Amino acid sequence: MRQRAAQRAFWGSLSLLVYLYLAFPVLVILRGALRGRPVRRGRSQPTVSLIIAAHNEEALIVQKLLNALELDYPPKQLEIIVASDGSDDQTNELVSGFASRGVRLLALPRQGKNATLNAAAATSSGQILVFNDADMAIAPDSLSTLVAAFEDPDVGGIAGERRHRGHASRSPLARMLGHASQTFQKLLSQGGSVTIAGLLYAIRREHFRPVPANVVDDFFIPAQVILDKRRLVFDHRATTYPLGPPQRVRAPFLRTLRMNVQYLRSYVHLAGLFNPFGSGFYSIQILSHKVLRRFLIIPLTALLMSGLVLWRTASVYRIVTLMQLALHGMALAGLSVQSLGIKRVPLLRRVMTFDRELVAAGVALGAVFFDSASDRWDSHRVEDPPGT
Repeated sequence: MRQRAAQRAFWGSLSLLVYLYLAFPVLVILRGALRGRPVRRGRSQPTVSLIIAAHNEEALIVQKLLNALELDYPPKQLEIIVASDGSDDQTNELVSGFASRGVRLLALPRQGKNATLNAAAATSSGQILVFNDADMAIAPDSLSTLVAAFEDPDVGGIAGERRHRGHASRSPLARMLGHASQTFQKLLSQGGSVTIAGLLYAIRREHFRPVPANVVDDFFIPAQVILDKRRLVFDHRATTYPLGPPQRVRAPFLRTLRMNVQYLRSYVHLAGLFNPFGSGFYSIQILSHKVLRRFLIIPLTALLMSGLVLWRTASVYRIVTLMQLALHGMALAGLSVQSLGIKRVPLLRRVMTFDRELVAAGVALGAVFFDSASDRWDSHRVEDPPGT
């Protein structure tokens, strides 16, 4: 009985992994090829509100606003709003210095990013709402690229792409993964809609809904487009990239844990996305691409435990178990390399990040039942030391 249960767990978990990493991408490719839906683009220039949420961004806010003012879009059609979430540094004063150039400061008490975005959207006037973070620059022609897609009445939102400065200096592995991600986004968009918008996206005003606390804002806001039966498409030509020098995240595990908790809460608020009668293929897409992929710790743990139980019965169980143990061993090696201050090894770093996200997802599943995550956000950025 125990062995049969272990076999079911092993083959069920392995089948799920094969589906997520092989069958589902093939399904997306076929859907895009057989049911491609080109986006009709135009040259109309509706009014646009660029909404920037900020908290204590004095180091970057001037660069951000100079960048926003250089966007290739008619100034009379562009409204720039900086919603300051209780900033107690020089952010508000610096933003106020741009008032004569049409930048509007919305100074708010500390209440959390989502409430700040709600307040900014409520006071905005644009037909199109564009969201971008205070520490990200936008390529000059990206706003026009985003807006052009709204000529198509089926399009309710459009996502741009995050780029990295110094792309040529990135490791071959990083460039390969970045290219694979972009290609997958294109394929999803070609057949229907992308799953998530990211750090630069635009939606029609009528699709905006107030964002609840403790959900992922750049998932919840564009998801309303899907619930309203419109497409959320992707255009890699609309780009955003980090301001300032290369930076890393302080306490990455805690940040990943918080994001996983917020994603789980987002799924509850957006339960309609999982209804195949209402969302069609998108329900399969979001379940496969975001939910199951995000919580791989469940099938991977089942695969490892069942493989150990079945170790003596067949070589296939030993091979798969050893492969998984080797993967986790590489993650530990990456952690050791990092703790010793040795220059990062890209492959080990990727595997270590993968395992960190697995653990964070597992902890999040337990933590989501407790109201412990805060919607307030602080800068988790610290500059990378030279040579990292």
